[in-house]
Amino acid sequence: MRILYTLTFLLFFLGLSGQISIVPNSLALTISEEGDYLYTLTVTNAGSSPATVWWKLAKGSNFPSAWTTQTCDNNTCYAPNFDECPANKSNIIPANGTSTFTIHFYPNGAVGTAKLAMQLFSDKSFKNMVAETDPEANVVADKALGTKFASQGADLKIFPNPADDYFVIKNDNNVAKVGIFNIVGKEVRSYRHNPGNTYEIDDLSRGIYIVRMLDARGKTIKSIRLSKK
Repeated sequence: MRILYTLTFLLFFLGLSGQISIVPNSLALTISEEGDYLYTLTVTNAGSSPATVWWKLAKGSNFPSAWTTQTCDNNTCYAPNFDECPANKSNIIPANGTSTFTIHFYPNGAVGTAKLAMQLFSDKSFKNMVAETDPEANVVADKALGTKFASQGADLKIFPNPADDYFVIKNDNNVAKVGIFNIVGKEVRSYRHNPGNTYEIDDLSRGIYIVRMLDARGKTIKSIRLSKK
């Protein structure tokens, strides 16, 4: 009986390994040490039944202590540098469906290079990995980029702020994408940006949001606090 149970579990695990995938498959990144970046990960379940996964953010041993990450999954946005999914907060990926995870990366002024990968497991004890981004991918915070990004974002402004129904971005020639995040770091809106765009926010709840503006390569130029009346 035990052999049959073990064989059944092994077949299930092997099947799950082939049906779960993560895009993008690498967290490789180079950013200014004064910047910040948002990874948006799409987890796909190609199987015909829902899949349960737990995640772990694998950081290299030389990951600078000053650097901050914040992960958001199907359940919530966790505290900064919280690197493992709690045992009681598994994520259900629907059959033939997807879920979106996000990772915020902040170098906080510290230069460095370190490995970073997202790992998914079929068990809460993190023994059976079913998907992983490139484990050799490096994130780099480079001081040489600081002056360039600072000059691009120096004149960026949001008007009006506080805002009621809409806002526009001033001096937006370098902006290619705009993301709006709530105070716990969850992305609530994402847009491709064209100069002069108007962003309607009348249906958002009152409160504080972060508007993040990125260039054509996905690099964050500037983040601005927006007060929604």
